Amino acid sequence: MTDMQRRWIDHAVWLHEYVVAAIDERVDAAEVAGRLLKSPVAVGKAFEKLCGRAGGRRLTKVLKEHVALAIDLVDAAVGEDRPRYDELERAWDANGREFERVMAEVKPEWRRRGVVEMWRQLSVSTKAMLTARLEENYDHEVAAMDQLLDAVCEFSDAIAA
Repeated sequence: MTDMQRRWIDHAVWLHEYVVAAIDERVDAAEVAGRLLKSPVAVGKAFEKLCGRAGGRRLTKVLKEHVALAIDLVDAAVGEDRPRYDELERAWDANGREFERVMAEVKPEWRRRGVVEMWRQLSVSTKAMLTARLEENYDHEVAAMDQLLDAVCEFSDAIAA
């Protein structure tokens, strides 16, 4: 397992843990969110090894925003605040496009190798996992989590290649 792969798997696992903690109203939800918020820094350090300090920091900044928006998005979904959820989903999607743009600027070959498109699959899998959990469709949640883990492995392998 590469350092990049480990960091992205950690991110996916802690994201899922937060979804479960928030939806199930577990007492450790704030602690889990705090741990999830550390994942962009770890991923950013792995990016620095591949694209230099400046590029890694640019990616880290956008990814931190992405994770903070994801936490807010989950909270809006749990609170059944549809207008807030829709607003946050638009912001989260826009931030995801910003991450794609920065990735392509930092390492243009990532676009040519399809890495940017792989990033989009992470968002699709994340939303599927959240939706399945909210609907208490645990078979679909497990399948979405498996898809998310497969997607982060493929994504991180493509980045590190």
